[in-house]
Amino acid sequence: MKRYRMILPALLTLLLLLTGCTPDASFFVTLRNLPEGETAYLLLIPPEGTQRSDAAPDSMKGSELDRYAADGFVCAEYHLAGALQVNNSQDRGRLGFWFPEERALRSFCGTYREFRIAYCDGSGRVLRVSPSVSLCPENKFAYAVRLDYDAGTDTAEVSSWTAKPVLGSTLPEWIVYCLLLSVPASVLMLILFAVMRIARRKNGMKTRACQTVSAVCSLPPLLLNILFLLERTVPYLRTDSRLFPAAELRTVLAADLIWFAALMICALIYYRSGP
Repeated sequence: MKRYRMILPALLTLLLLLTGCTPDASFFVTLRNLPEGETAYLLLIPPEGTQRSDAAPDSMKGSELDRYAADGFVCAEYHLAGALQVNNSQDRGRLGFWFPEERALRSFCGTYREFRIAYCDGSGRVLRVSPSVSLCPENKFAYAVRLDYDAGTDTAEVSSWTAKPVLGSTLPEWIVYCLLLSVPASVLMLILFAVMRIARRKNGMKTRACQTVSAVCSLPPLLLNILFLLERTVPYLRTDSRLFPAAELRTVLAADLIWFAALMICALIYYRSGP
């Protein structure tokens, strides 16, 4: 029973290794060179029908920041409802949100898509507003979830990405699915070849049947390698600055070794089954 209890934590750890995610699903903008005496706040464009909260502290109610709504942007901290924990620049120079899971983070990025930063004095008067920064750049199939922002020059640099979903799952998640299918598929191929060998001990194994079994059972390992190489080498799809992280590479190579070993054993079974 204890063995089965270890399976789920092991699979979750593997998922985190391959997706490059952390359990802390959050979006952060780290501010640099913020002038002394100023406080920064994130501005977002809420979707139509979004309820506004009344979470502004008494000292900020009625201030310019509290009423700000230029170009549809409003202060996220005081106007957006939802179970999000919000930081302004007084919290260690970081603006951001925490989410209960990675999917909620991706939903946030896909919904709001861009942000601005309002620089205010202590009474909530808006001193200036930054240009818009996209969370969904056209040159990347991913959302920007960590940014370093220079308040002096109003320039942003993305330091971390999270992949966009394809058919409900991200590319790293599809890689995990293929990985979890690869070893069972290799074992299944060995079992089927053994059954065919026993069933046709006298007449030899049918070539077409062997080819079909090999092709079908090799699909998960083949897809695993194709998707892994695409996610690692295509800049448009990459979400990790490292080309081939050691943990991911070792895991994929281990699955490949099992697959190759199964193919070699099946080939040996086939050539020894001649009439």
